[in-house]
Amino acid sequence: MNKTIILLLFYILSYTDGYSQIDSQDIKSYKFDIKLSDDTDNIVVKSIISGVTLNNEVVINLSKEMHIDRISIDSSTTLNYKRVLDSVYVNVPSDTFKFSIQYNGIPKDGLIIGKNKFGDRTFFGDNWPNRAKNWLSVYDHPSEKARVEYYVEAPKKYTVVANGKFINREEKDSTDVYHYKTSYEIPSKIMVIGVADFTAQTLQRSPFVITSYVYPQNKMEALYDYSIAPQIIAFFEKTIGRYPFDKLYNVQSTTKYGGMENAGCIFYDENNIDGNRSNEDLLAHEIAHQWFGNSVSEKDWQHLWLSEGFATYLENLYMEKKYGKIKMMSIMEDSRLSVLGYKSQFPYKNLVPSELEDPNSMLNPYSYQKGAWLLHMLRSEIGDKLFIKTLKQFYFKFKYSNADTDDFILVAETVSDKDLKMFFEPWLYSHQLPKYDGKWEYNEGKVIGTITQTQDVLFVNTMELLIKFEDGTNKLKKVNIDSKVMPFEFSVHSKPTELLFDPNNLILKDQFEQ
Repeated sequence: MNKTIILLLFYILSYTDGYSQIDSQDIKSYKFDIKLSDDTDNIVVKSIISGVTLNNEVVINLSKEMHIDRISIDSSTTLNYKRVLDSVYVNVPSDTFKFSIQYNGIPKDGLIIGKNKFGDRTFFGDNWPNRAKNWLSVYDHPSEKARVEYYVEAPKKYTVVANGKFINREEKDSTDVYHYKTSYEIPSKIMVIGVADFTAQTLQRSPFVITSYVYPQNKMEALYDYSIAPQIIAFFEKTIGRYPFDKLYNVQSTTKYGGMENAGCIFYDENNIDGNRSNEDLLAHEIAHQWFGNSVSEKDWQHLWLSEGFATYLENLYMEKKYGKIKMMSIMEDSRLSVLGYKSQFPYKNLVPSELEDPNSMLNPYSYQKGAWLLHMLRSEIGDKLFIKTLKQFYFKFKYSNADTDDFILVAETVSDKDLKMFFEPWLYSHQLPKYDGKWEYNEGKVIGTITQTQDVLFVNTMELLIKFEDGTNKLKKVNIDSKVMPFEFSVHSKPTELLFDPNNLILKDQFEQ
């Protein structure tokens, strides 16, 4: 076997497509000069990448559909590189690096070039989970956060939106160049540009800009739907902390998702418009992501519930605050049924898998609804005040960085001054859900009973019991469940007529027999 084959095998074996972290490198910034045209779908890009590495090598993901013209430090110094599948291994002369990649091609994905529902040509970034590599030279993993800067040149008829602060627009003869730049680090999954014929409406100018960008053909309906954004942001700022970015654009777009939470530049599916604000929960979800998912990002795909579960539950909290507790109970019941439906299809899945081949598989009711249910149960376990404090502390500790599930547990334990590992672990790492059998009887002024869990794994929870009496009075009691068979005993003033286990539906249950 010759040396060339051995070297190629080495690179294939060590090849990463953005599914794993690289501890030996830290990319600090990307700068993209992107040229778009109406004459062709071919894009021309020059990117400048800077950072540090421990082994004189930098790994970048870039689809093989993108033709690399040159990788260089300056006009006279080119760099050697090895390309294997969608990864580029660049040899750099020192631990601190800054180099440029010039490339072009027609993106097969990631940058969606086509027509919107009105037949107008548009360009929209759509990167999640690791599709940025189809048009941007990045390391395509959520752990690799970096500042990003764009110079986007497009025909004059278009408006360009992107992450970061709008710097300026340079007018040329037939094109304009839009310049955006972030002062914060974000992962590649939420680095985007959007280019279309837009109508814009600014809803807020200070302390940061909130602007809606919509298609002119449905501007009345779309602008009304998106105009609710300031009140959603106000709720989350009060609940969690100050909005983490320098602007918020809500953009009507063509995306494969209902909404995509790109940092400070949210893209919503073009069809989620009706002029009745029926998408209020969607806006709340995507705006919540600006704190969790964008500012605090998961270290790896397995911890996606820290993004999607958090955004789902914060959306629910917003709806509860605006529409009341009955609305929240209805939402959580629908979520419970969604979780049970997924469990019946995939009985051996869990919330945080130990191994993962495809991050797309994490887009499921466990990451969203089960993650939200876990937060709902934590709220019940430690109380509203400590729960909100936990969210705040977790956000402030990890904003503009990455966290995993253990990081969140540690914050919750510190804030609540409780050992919560036995509470968290079965919900996170077991494929089972609790099944309860509740028994009770009245005997000489006391209610005596047991709560039995019939599944294999023990779930440690505090369960509410509502005792009802003939005179119309009720008594709410709590049982701390820490064994598979949990006895309870309460003194009461008269014989109860009924006892309800978990009357407010605060525990995610597979079933309850009584």
